Amino acid sequence: MMKQRESNFDLLRVIAGFAVVQSHVSGAFVETAVWDYWDGLPMNHPLFSCVYTAVVRFSVPVFLMLTGAFLLERAETADWKKFYENSWKKVFAPAAMIFLFAVVYNLIFLILVDHQPLTAVLEPLLAGAPFYHLWYIPVIAVIYLLMPFVMLTKNALGEERFFQASAGFLFLAMAALWCNPPVTTHWNIGEGFCYLGYVLIGYTIRQNTHEKKYGLPLVALGFLLQVAAGYLLYKTLITGADRALAEHRYIVSYAPLTVIGSVMIFAGFCRLTVKKDFSFLSAHTYGIYLVHAFILDLLLRVFRAHFGQRWLTHLDARIFIPLLSLLVWAVSFGVCSALKKIRRRA
Repeated sequence: MMKQRESNFDLLRVIAGFAVVQSHVSGAFVETAVWDYWDGLPMNHPLFSCVYTAVVRFSVPVFLMLTGAFLLERAETADWKKFYENSWKKVFAPAAMIFLFAVVYNLIFLILVDHQPLTAVLEPLLAGAPFYHLWYIPVIAVIYLLMPFVMLTKNALGEERFFQASAGFLFLAMAALWCNPPVTTHWNIGEGFCYLGYVLIGYTIRQNTHEKKYGLPLVALGFLLQVAAGYLLYKTLITGADRALAEHRYIVSYAPLTVIGSVMIFAGFCRLTVKKDFSFLSAHTYGIYLVHAFILDLLLRVFRAHFGQRWLTHLDARIFIPLLSLLVWAVSFGVCSALKKIRRRA
């Protein structure tokens, strides 16, 4: 008997997919605000830029929790051969193609257009992120490689002990990432192993959610924590702090407010009842993640060529961050839909 589709999780995927796009759009505004600060120029609503970029940082944790929530309930996940074959088709074959595309894209734009040295292409590739958003691929690769063994561990421990182990693992793993310098090389087992904590807690939260109560308050509180992180980021940046270190401290996926807020948002959606069907949108979430950064980069390049390097400074961040995010998401959705139709005809 086929299980009924859970539209609350489809909606969550769509929201998280849009959140990934907004995190990169708003990040460009934050970067421009930092440039303006150091050059003594008026900043473009830096508080709103920081809040916009922080409030969506639940996206990566939520995707990992969704991964655990569904993969760890399937008995076939323990069949490592079948699991790896399916994972290659659905996850890693598209990732391998986008890695190759990123290298070609960088060779064209960084070398031929921007006249940068070849190291500008090779160094990000060797670090595991040939384009900035692709750092997630080595992380998810480690997680998927470990999933059959996690499934066997879960079966051996039992649900109650696994829940306790999941909560403890998430706390220790996120603390390990947060208390150390930012990760610069993503081809490492340690980062993926730590992010496994979100996968474990996603399964345990879903399995232990039996009532459809207090979903919206939980989601709202989770978002408020993300807003608070954005305010702290803003207060830190206007003191002249290094942007990378400031983001590492407050808004990255393993920062305390992000961890707690993301778990609350996921737990809240587990308790929501959503009747509308969002599967036609959620089906393209992974594809949108893979292609959106290139579309955003092209848009930024076109605008900078016509209006100058500081063109973002002249836009109202309060309005144009969500508008530009929606534009990039919509174009990415269109590209993914077109590619899917082409594959069906081939």
